[in-house]
Amino acid sequence: MLVLWDSAANAAAMYDAALRLQELLRGRAALLLVDRTDIALAIGAQGVLLTDQGVPTVVAKRMLSAAGGGGGGGLVGRVVTEAQAAVTAAADGASLVLIEGPGGSAPSPAVLAAARSGQRSGNAIPLLMGLRAEAGAGAGAAAALEAEVEGVAVSLGALPAVARACFDLPEVRRRTGRVCIRPLLRLMDPGREALLSEEKKLLASVLGFLEETLPGVSELALLRDALKALDEPFLVAVVGEFNSGKSSVINALLGRRYLAEGILPTTNEISILKFAPPPGPGSAPRPELEQQADGLYVRYLPARLLQDLHIVDTPGTNVILERQQRLTEEYVPRADLVLFVLSADRPFSESEVRFLEYIRQWQKRVVFVVNKADILEGPEQVAEVVDFVAANATRILRLDRPAVIPVSSRAALRAKLAAAGLSISGSLDGDAAAATPLGSAPSTSASTDGGLDGDELGPALRGSPDWRSSNFADLERQVSNFLVGKGAGGGEGVRLKLQTPLFVADALLGAAGRQLEADLSAARSELEGVQLVGRQLARFRAEMDKDAAAQRAALQGLLSEVVSRAERFVDSTVQLSNAPLLLSIAAGNREYPFRNSFEKEVVGDGVANLSQAVAEHSSWLAANCETQRSYYAAFAANRAAAAGIPPPPGAAGAAGTAGSNGGGVPEPRGALATSSSSSSPTSPALRAVSDFNVRAVATLLDTELQSAMAGTAGTALGAPLVGLFAMQVVGNTLEDILLAAFSGAVSYVSLLNLPLRRSDLKDKISRVAGNFVADVQKQMEAEAAAAVGSVLLDVGSMMAPLEAAYGAEVRRLEAKKEALATYGTKLQELQRRAANLD
Repeated sequence: MLVLWDSAANAAAMYDAALRLQELLRGRAALLLVDRTDIALAIGAQGVLLTDQGVPTVVAKRMLSAAGGGGGGGLVGRVVTEAQAAVTAAADGASLVLIEGPGGSAPSPAVLAAARSGQRSGNAIPLLMGLRAEAGAGAGAAAALEAEVEGVAVSLGALPAVARACFDLPEVRRRTGRVCIRPLLRLMDPGREALLSEEKKLLASVLGFLEETLPGVSELALLRDALKALDEPFLVAVVGEFNSGKSSVINALLGRRYLAEGILPTTNEISILKFAPPPGPGSAPRPELEQQADGLYVRYLPARLLQDLHIVDTPGTNVILERQQRLTEEYVPRADLVLFVLSADRPFSESEVRFLEYIRQWQKRVVFVVNKADILEGPEQVAEVVDFVAANATRILRLDRPAVIPVSSRAALRAKLAAAGLSISGSLDGDAAAATPLGSAPSTSASTDGGLDGDELGPALRGSPDWRSSNFADLERQVSNFLVGKGAGGGEGVRLKLQTPLFVADALLGAAGRQLEADLSAARSELEGVQLVGRQLARFRAEMDKDAAAQRAALQGLLSEVVSRAERFVDSTVQLSNAPLLLSIAAGNREYPFRNSFEKEVVGDGVANLSQAVAEHSSWLAANCETQRSYYAAFAANRAAAAGIPPPPGAAGAAGTAGSNGGGVPEPRGALATSSSSSSPTSPALRAVSDFNVRAVATLLDTELQSAMAGTAGTALGAPLVGLFAMQVVGNTLEDILLAAFSGAVSYVSLLNLPLRRSDLKDKISRVAGNFVADVQKQMEAEAAAAVGSVLLDVGSMMAPLEAAYGAEVRRLEAKKEALATYGTKLQELQRRAANLD
């Protein structure tokens, strides 16, 4: 990381310096500002390093966390000189601790050991050793390698001594085999070739992952093209409004009037300019224009500049057709460099501002070319336009020092045509011309074009007033240095060429992550919905049990009514007031005198009402069970179709009647439905009612009534007769009195026993009716348990394959999410390595 530390600087100076450092770092290292949390927030620095003069650690963490949307904020380090302060900083939530001695010297080993020991007993965080003082920095570096610290903070002044000390250490020498830092490597040296090969392999794997995760997404073509571009020359996109002079800038770069120019839109399609050598003797020339897609053409030109880079000529940013703008925006992410051409007489129109905002998200290097500078009135006006463009570029792209170059492309083209010995109207026709490649010196013959880098232009071109006034050499130098640089080292374009597909892949992985998150949420919702069915069926069972119990209990009311009528019948029948009937029964009449009355007065419609109640219970049970079974069958069929699996057994053909909420949690029906009295003929309870023989029961009760009444009547009437007969036989008056009294007592007792006989009869009727109803209730309970159990079994068998399928889908998506995280980590590592390829 890099720390900006200047206690004497005012806020404006710190702000400007921090912005410049952010641009230079390009995200390759974290930037921390000392005690300036406000400036760190303003420029988006990665954190702060707090001294005793700064705000408390918790305050800085809260400020950075709030600015970061609660996502953890940035780094908050603390500078300390004592071991206990290091422990306190860790306890306060600091991200790291920088411990140093007096005046920025190296801390003593004892202080470092105490700080480390104190952290072990508490909240351990990275401990850095400070080496800001130049004096003794070398010795401090040697001590730092022996100390138990995670890093060393070195000032710029102390850096040379620390570097020498580190590379002079025997251990370092043995490990590296050298004492000096290797020079920067060229683009395609073995190390960079290995990085390129690793990147291509990773991107191919990421592309396969994305094609599986985001099938049919058109933006995947961006990554395919970016991956392919790693094996192709640099890609320079030229963008801007129509009539800004894009075509004339390209012609000036190539040294020929290859593209039409005019005040009206001259570029209606995307054109990629690529190299094609002039046809040899006797060979057919290659077609100059090939259409690759709707609105996309490739133009093959013999300009040797195109051997080192391809140029994308785009329609204006203010074109009318949306298709053209879409094509232009698709090529910006693939470009290594963007030349944004503005007209000097109307810089930064509304469409240009919108397009720049689009470019910003791709972190592209943009060179602003203010064309037609020759129409402005003097250097002051040119400087005013340049400042205006730079200010807007800074505001929109958030750049510290945007590259803004005023040019006159027509003057530059005139100079190049004159240097090549061609007329001002010279074009490709009739020439066997070839442009100069990057970094080479062009010839002044008629067979060569002007090349990039004004420092190496031929004498004829450098002596041209048009060339000097065009300022085009500055533009070519910027482009050349950016793409490949001078000498052995590569330019920033090398880094961006490697980073471009990484940025594209990272953006697409972000989209894939959002899609995966949505798919995973939907799959989990579907799985939860299927799993919820079990809980819903448990509630269904409880509701059915409750309602069925209520219906069974209602039969007691019917039973009570029948029993009450029976008791009244017995009471009104078995009594002395029915003396004629008693005498008739006592005389031996056995013609079932009570059966018809019992069937009519007692049984009546009781059995019919009972049968209707049982039938309604069976019908209610069947209707509710079938409703649940049908609903979940339809739900299972719909969810199976959504999951792309065959419908479970029992669910085939049921789709469309349930699950209309689009998946997820089903909406089961309640167990409160009613139905008609029609019921299944196989209902056990209904069979028990229909098998009940009312005539047999009535006959049995008739017999019981006759027996009770006959016994009562016989005893009551027979006892006096027996007494009279005995008195006739026995002549003693006292004995006659005793016999008369005894026979009277027997008759009296038999009459007193009549209520007991009635009570016994009523108990028998109550037991018979109760047993019958209890049997019916038992059959109803068994019927309900079987029906509901069958529903639960059927629905469970339908849900099992769905739960397995959605469970597998959740596990698959979770695995893909983990793979995405792995790819993201690898991409970030490659981005870091590519960013350090200077």
